Amino acid sequence: MIKNLLFSFFLVFVQFGISAQTTNTYTGSNGDWNTASNWSLNLVPSAAHDVVIPSGTTVNISVNSFAKTVSISGILTINDGMRLTVYNDFTVNSTGSFKMPVAAGYAILVVYWSYYNNGATDFWKSDVVIGGDLISPLTSSLQKQGNIVVGGNIIGSFDTTGGSGAGQIYAVNPNATVTITPTSIDTNVPPGTAVPPAEGSTLITLVNTVIYDSGCSTFSITQPINSCASIGGTAVYTAIPSVTPDSYLWEEFSNATSTWSTVVDGVKNSVNYSGATTGTLTISNLTAAMFGSSSNRYRVKITKGTCTIKSNYGFLYLNSVGGSVSPVSSTVCSGINSTVLTLTGHTGTVVNWESSLDNFTTIGTTIANATTTLTAVNLTSNTSYRAVIQNGAGCSTKSSVATLNVAKASTAPTSITGILSVCSGSSTTLTAVGGLLGTYGAYEWGTGLTIGSNVIAGASAVSITVTPSSSVSYWVRRKDAATCVAATTGGISTAVTVNALPTIPTITASGSVNFCVGGSVTLTSSAGTSYLWSTGATTASISPTIAGSYSVKITNASGCSSLSSLATVVTVSSLPVTSTFAITNIDCNNPTGSVTLNNLPTGNWVINPGNISGSGTSFTINGLTVAGNPYFYTVTNSNGCSSASTASISIIDYNSATTWNGVSWTNGLPDVNKKIIFSGNFSSTSDLTGCSCLVTTGNVIINSTHTLTVTNEVTVSGGNLIFKCDLDSPLNSSASLVQINNVSSNNNAGAIKYERMTNTVIRNTDYTYWSSPVYPQILSNLSPNTLADKYFSYEVTASSEDWKQESPATIMSIGKGYIIRGPEYTSPPSPPSLFLATFKGVPNNGHYAITGIYQYKSYLIGNPYPSALNADKFLIDNAGVLDGTLYFWTHNTNIGVSSVNLGSGAYAYTSDDYASYNLTGGVGTDGVPYPKGGVAASFGAIPNGVIAAGQGFFASSKETITGPNEIVFNNDMRVNGSLGNNSQFFKIASKSSSSIEKNRIWLGFSNSQGAFKQTLVGYVTGATNDYDGRYDGETFDGNQFVDFYSLNQDKKLVIQGRSLPFEETDNVPLGYKTTIKGTFAIAINQKDGLFANQNIFIEDKLLNIIHNLNQSSYNFNTESGTFNDRFVLRYTNKTLGTPSFEKSENVVMVSNKNKQISINSSDERIDKVQIYDLLGKSIYQKGNIHATDFVASSLVTNHQALLIKITLQNGAILTRKIMN
Repeated sequence: MIKNLLFSFFLVFVQFGISAQTTNTYTGSNGDWNTASNWSLNLVPSAAHDVVIPSGTTVNISVNSFAKTVSISGILTINDGMRLTVYNDFTVNSTGSFKMPVAAGYAILVVYWSYYNNGATDFWKSDVVIGGDLISPLTSSLQKQGNIVVGGNIIGSFDTTGGSGAGQIYAVNPNATVTITPTSIDTNVPPGTAVPPAEGSTLITLVNTVIYDSGCSTFSITQPINSCASIGGTAVYTAIPSVTPDSYLWEEFSNATSTWSTVVDGVKNSVNYSGATTGTLTISNLTAAMFGSSSNRYRVKITKGTCTIKSNYGFLYLNSVGGSVSPVSSTVCSGINSTVLTLTGHTGTVVNWESSLDNFTTIGTTIANATTTLTAVNLTSNTSYRAVIQNGAGCSTKSSVATLNVAKASTAPTSITGILSVCSGSSTTLTAVGGLLGTYGAYEWGTGLTIGSNVIAGASAVSITVTPSSSVSYWVRRKDAATCVAATTGGISTAVTVNALPTIPTITASGSVNFCVGGSVTLTSSAGTSYLWSTGATTASISPTIAGSYSVKITNASGCSSLSSLATVVTVSSLPVTSTFAITNIDCNNPTGSVTLNNLPTGNWVINPGNISGSGTSFTINGLTVAGNPYFYTVTNSNGCSSASTASISIIDYNSATTWNGVSWTNGLPDVNKKIIFSGNFSSTSDLTGCSCLVTTGNVIINSTHTLTVTNEVTVSGGNLIFKCDLDSPLNSSASLVQINNVSSNNNAGAIKYERMTNTVIRNTDYTYWSSPVYPQILSNLSPNTLADKYFSYEVTASSEDWKQESPATIMSIGKGYIIRGPEYTSPPSPPSLFLATFKGVPNNGHYAITGIYQYKSYLIGNPYPSALNADKFLIDNAGVLDGTLYFWTHNTNIGVSSVNLGSGAYAYTSDDYASYNLTGGVGTDGVPYPKGGVAASFGAIPNGVIAAGQGFFASSKETITGPNEIVFNNDMRVNGSLGNNSQFFKIASKSSSSIEKNRIWLGFSNSQGAFKQTLVGYVTGATNDYDGRYDGETFDGNQFVDFYSLNQDKKLVIQGRSLPFEETDNVPLGYKTTIKGTFAIAINQKDGLFANQNIFIEDKLLNIIHNLNQSSYNFNTESGTFNDRFVLRYTNKTLGTPSFEKSENVVMVSNKNKQISINSSDERIDKVQIYDLLGKSIYQKGNIHATDFVASSLVTNHQALLIKITLQNGAILTRKIMN
């Protein structure tokens, strides 16, 4: 039995419930408990007193009484009907005696702690409830109808008749130790026996109050039992009350602390608790500390209403270890066999063994064997075994299972399954069915009708896969090895039929297997029972529409499939896309319509209608007329696939004609799409524009300053077409004929008359530079009164260049220049006058080239057209062959025969003879024009970039020619001549004037006797400070008296272009040559751009003078000779403000960030900011800033270098270079 320590809880409880501990000894003589004077404390004993009944003293209890403890050495008797309650231990010493009422009397004794009987105890018929142990070394008597209920252990000698209702002893704690003498009583007092209701509610209430700490008798508890578990395992305790309680509360007694504590759900010391307030407490992850010599225990407190009952406790015991049985698995032969099973690795004692025929799926059979070995003999069925082990705590477990398998003998198979009809080359799997394969059995397969013949080596499995080449029978049987009994079973056979394959099919195509999208071809297989195409189709024929390889298999009547046929490859070519198109309708430029087809296919193609073959992604079909409308085209590619037709294409005829009948226009005024026809006299009143021009009759006059512009040809089949140059027209402007289409050969027909008048008066000694706008033009017909030996051209060879006298009968070459002296008159010479020349011939039109140009030579050429020529376009188009400057001979003075100091020649001129022009600008010969009658107007002689019809001029070839060595003219260079306007171009792409910046100064070098030379310095977009033939022109030195020029890189430049941005600190050396000594003047003839408000100085280094030319000309004396180091053109007076300028260089900072240019001047205020790219193009400017800080933002520029020109209010000009 197991000792119960529950009573310790009650001892602690009672101790804390009593406030004092005082010994109260009986001293009286009359034996009355209830008399105060009989006690040493003069008090009737109470629950606070330790009562002592001395030896020789007899005391009777006649009222319900109380004591803390009782120690009897004398005699103490409880009278009938009384109750004595002792809250701690009750002890009967060796000389003492305790008696309950005898005979029919009944009393109650309640002891909350333990009862120790070392003397005489007679409980008689009364009820005794002891919370702790009942220890009675000497005999304690209990008579019939008395009951002793003990909450703890019961050890000692008792005298009782036993039996319910006849003196029963109850050990209510199932874990109590009960050792009673005699054994007959011991047997009748099993631990854990509850007091039955038949004993009455009074006793049950006392038990609940004293033992279970409850005064309730309304319900009972099925008590929790001990739990066996393993370290790390789980223990479960369950208490089931007879009613549904209001609450549960589990408590734990720890063997480590010897105290009770309330269990709380959760983890404590690594142990997990759950269900602490339910009827079932689960404890998992158990630790070793919870077991040991005195294990933990657990109880529950259950409350219903006002009643609370505390259960017995259950111990936590460590499980035994089941161990393992070996051999784990073994096979034995059936019948006579013997196998020893051995248990190892267990803890505890073997209780018995168990066996099972179903591996313990159901309850096994108990084998009475308490040893660690078991011998199994003569098995005929598979049998499993295990041992049952129990430890000292009563915890039992089972070992692992060992199984002994009984070997079985094979029986013959009953059939063979599988596909028994196969096609040649196919496999089938045959399987033996029925019968039993023994433990040591295997299969044997073979061929033929005789079982056992033709054994197939290695075929020992239940199934075999075979590929028979012809029909054959297969057999199978089973064979057992000699491990138990060697035996061979009977066998079974079956026939496998092999069917022949069909022949490989062929495919027949209904047509070409190469076709275009939208087409198809039918592929048909040779005959078979069924068909399977590579597409999955199962018909005899298929009609593929997409490219691919197609093959077929056929099946014969036996269901066998052939091998695949050879593949038939079908190629499907894409259709060309439908062409897009662009229509060119009939108009002035196009006598017939055309259509351009785009998106044509790669490779060769054919366009229809027309069967036009070719290649490329586009093609233009010409010669279309309105009559053919509408047009539809398809294109066929190299694969023979044709596109869908284009949309409808219709040609529109925009051409028409209007005829001047001498009175009016028959179809409205001419315009660019109308053919102009003249059939009567006509005199223009404004410009005319037409598609082409035809003169049939009448005198058709295009008056001065008017332009006839036609896209195509000019034809004169009758009448006259005259382009007038009237004396009264501005600047002697001639009429102009401009033709747009740049034809490779002239398509004009019939002669025109083209008049051209010199700008200046001439005498018979003057030469004029001419070029013919028509062909053929004979030299003498141009000026018939000129002496026969006064017609010249300029001849250039590889080794020389010189004037060449021409015959008067020479036909003027197109684009070539000629000089013709003034006419000789038979009458006395008249005063000098303007000369009117008339050209007659087919007007020149289209492309012309002067070939065979030698490098570094001068060529006399001329405008070949009856209209003005754009000099800039001419220079740009010929930049690879010409040096970039044009020179024009002028006649602007009288003959110097009667003049003073004019040289030695009778025909000497008193002024320069060549005006010059390049992309920088032009310079004249005296800074004034030469109009009719010699009346001066400002700057008429300065070339303005328009070369008049009939004008000859000089141009120099480059030292190194790039590209073809030819000078070209074409219609793109032609401009109209209305009022000298050179800004309207036809079919010419040119920069707008806003994209080119020009800032120029024209300086004149002259004396009072008429000697004059002009030079030009310009700051121009595209120019550099190095020599550049497009912007720099060397002096032609045609004046025999004076020359005036700027200097750069040892070149004497009549025109010098310099880079932008302009710097006030820039200076330009000037040089001159004179054959005349005396007084000369240098003056500003003209200026434009920024020089309108810029100081311009001339520095005379000889006299150390800086003169402001804006205020007046600079007059000086000179000897004859060449002087290249006397004068400098500058823009600041170096004697003024220079220190301030130098200081400013160090106080202006420029920075650039996020497309914003910031400028800071720490000293002077900023007046103006200008920004240029490296080509000199101005991209930004801002004036009147008047601040020391300035930001230029939102500049739209690519990543490039910029030049920042900063003008300060002290006049200093600074330049900074940045990247933007």
